[in-house]
Amino acid sequence: MWGRESPEEHAARVTNFVVEHYAPTVARAATADLDRRRADEMEETARPTEAALEKEREAHRQTRERLTALAGGLTAEEVAKIKGFARKCRRQRREAEEARKREEALARLEDGERVTAWRLAVARDDLAPTLESWAESGLFEVDGTLTSKGCTLVEGGAAKAEDSSALRRPRRSPGRACCYVCRSNAEAG
Repeated sequence: MWGRESPEEHAARVTNFVVEHYAPTVARAATADLDRRRADEMEETARPTEAALEKEREAHRQTRERLTALAGGLTAEEVAKIKGFARKCRRQRREAEEARKREEALARLEDGERVTAWRLAVARDDLAPTLESWAESGLFEVDGTLTSKGCTLVEGGAAKAEDSSALRRPRRSPGRACCYVCRSNAEAG
């Protein structure tokens, strides 16, 4: 084989052999620098995240220590009672907020609608708790008209609605009194 091969053919054969066997190694070497840079960038990115994670772990540990100090002498039953009490307080606060919103919604009704709703609550025994909460709100007189506090709430809400770009149509035209008591006072004044 060596004797019948010219030097050019021999050089081409050796070159092909070297390229064929060392091409994968050369390709890996070419991407090694890029891979090393990527690894360094990932490490740089991970460092602040690891520091933040460690900071959060330390804060969690401190919080757990404080909770243990607070509840350290409590039995599981006492902790359950405290949790139950906290749930009850949250529920009562939520119910009170919902009742306040319902009372304000009633106050914002037109005079005739509000008085009709009031009379309905007076006439029906099953609405007694609702009527009682309305009366205790301080927004209504005994006949369902608005107190000065109720008028202030309605007028304040009307001013806010005029300022905002609400999509709802306003209940009262500008300058119109919130109830017949305020209307009478405005006409007399």
